[in-house]
Amino acid sequence: QVFSISGNRPIQGSLGLWDITSLRGETFSLKLKVFDKAGNVKCDTTSFSFDNLLEIVHLSTDKSLFSPNGDGVFDEVEIYYEIDEYATVDTKVFKLVKAEDGSYGLDSVPVRTIVSGLQNLGGMENASWDGRDDSDTVVPDGLYGMAVFATDSCGNTKLRWTAVEVDNTPPQTIITYPRPPDPIGNIVEVRGIADDPNFQSYLLEAGQGDQPDTWFLISSNTTPVKEDILGTWNNSGLDGACTLRLTATDEVGNKNTTTV
Repeated sequence: QVFSISGNRPIQGSLGLWDITSLRGETFSLKLKVFDKAGNVKCDTTSFSFDNLLEIVHLSTDKSLFSPNGDGVFDEVEIYYEIDEYATVDTKVFKLVKAEDGSYGLDSVPVRTIVSGLQNLGGMENASWDGRDDSDTVVPDGLYGMAVFATDSCGNTKLRWTAVEVDNTPPQTIITYPRPPDPIGNIVEVRGIADDPNFQSYLLEAGQGDQPDTWFLISSNTTPVKEDILGTWNNSGLDGACTLRLTATDEVGNKNTTTV
């Protein structure tokens, strides 16, 4: 594709205007050829490329579910991103909003600005979020988008985000049977609830007395239970008061215990 500007007088400064809207390709050359009245010719050539695209070539987090409750377990999430050129980067966290078609998008206002105006020289970078908003308050449970905004030296922009979930709610643990003053036999089907959206496991135990020093395992499972049998308790040989203990744990270490 050839484009030309010509003139018949000396000039210093702008030689002409070039409409590059329809150009296709990455690398181009310009050649300036000057003639004098004696037929002497002088040429100068330069090559250049257009930068009209900015890519965030990689974006990921070290976990998709975390629990920023200060217990030292899954308290933070790390985001990793890679940009293939120099860019100014902002990293922000938004509440995710569900659309009518079931898809999710970023809310209009961020809950947290993690990094602003970072000068990225190209390559892999990372940032961490502790689950707090800009007022240093732990955000409510739910889905959030960790977003990377990049702007290169030519003004090209790019946004990519990835979803993470905050879960600070412990599992539900309820023993519905037996409860005082329910009569019981030597073999008891203990019933109740051990449930959580991110359920991991539960333990059902028994001990003698109102505050047992020793606990004996009745059952354990990695499947949640909703108003059903938690385990079968054989209490043969036990005498006096007994206590049942139900403990459930979710995938990010939230734990709840109930006793009867």
